[in-house]
Amino acid sequence: MRFSPANSKLAKTAKAMGIAKRRAYSFNILAGHDCPYARDCRSQVNVVDGKRKIEDGPDCRFRCYGASMESRLPDVYALHKANSDDVRATIQSGGVEALVAKLDAALDPSAELVRIHADAGDFFHRKYFEAWLKLSQLPHRRGCRFYCYTKATPYLKWYTHHFEGHDLKHGVLTPNFRVTASRGGKRDDLINTLNVREVEVVFSEREATREIDSDDTHAARSGGSFNLLLHAAQPAGTPAAVAWEKLRRAKVEANKQRA
Repeated sequence: MRFSPANSKLAKTAKAMGIAKRRAYSFNILAGHDCPYARDCRSQVNVVDGKRKIEDGPDCRFRCYGASMESRLPDVYALHKANSDDVRATIQSGGVEALVAKLDAALDPSAELVRIHADAGDFFHRKYFEAWLKLSQLPHRRGCRFYCYTKATPYLKWYTHHFEGHDLKHGVLTPNFRVTASRGGKRDDLINTLNVREVEVVFSEREATREIDSDDTHAARSGGSFNLLLHAAQPAGTPAAVAWEKLRRAKVEANKQRA
C-alpha cells in the first residue's frame, strides 16, 4: 500500500494553502474497476494477452484521466492495482480497523494534505469509505487535511445516518475532511437529496455556471459548488476531443502572451 508524492496540480494546491509540497500526498486505486457509481467518465484498463487495453463505458462522455495514465504508463497501472488488491485483501481479512492501520502506517507522519483518488479510483465499498473517515480522525492525523471528489453518493447517505457534525452543503465531513460530489454518476439523484456540494465538468469556460476551480482549492477547502474544466486528452473524433483541443490551444496562447 503506497501513497504518491504530490503531482504538479496537488503541489499547486498545497502552495495555495501554505503547505510544503513534500507534505502533500495522494492515494490511488484502479480507475473504473473501483468506481462502481461512475457513468460519464467511466473508463478502465483491462489486461488482455499481457497487454493493457483501455475501454470506455457505454455512457462515457469523456475519458477518465486515471485510466488514460494506466494505459500509457505500466508503473502507474502496477501501483494502482497493487493498492486496490491490498485494500480489498485487508478489508476481507481484517475489516475497517485493519485498513485504517495499514493506511496510517503507509502515510508519512509529516503529511499535511492528502487528496484521496487524485488520479484514479473512488470509494467502492462502504468499509473502505469508513476507513478513510476513521483515519482522518486519528489524534495524530487531525492536523492533516483530507479531501476527495466522489460519485459514491450512497456512502454519503450512509454517513449522514451514522455521524454528526457534518455540513455537506459546504463539503464538510469532519473538521479536517472535505468532500465534493462529482456529477455525472449513476446516483446523481442523491446530490440534491443530501444537499451536498457538487462539481460538474464542463467542456469550455462558456459552459460554466459556477466558478471554475483551477487549483483544487475549492475542493480542499469548505465552500459551495463549482465547475471543473475538462483536463485530459480524449479519444479522437469525440466531442470531448474537440473540446480538449480548443482548451489546449487556448492555454498555449495564454502562455505565449505571458512569456
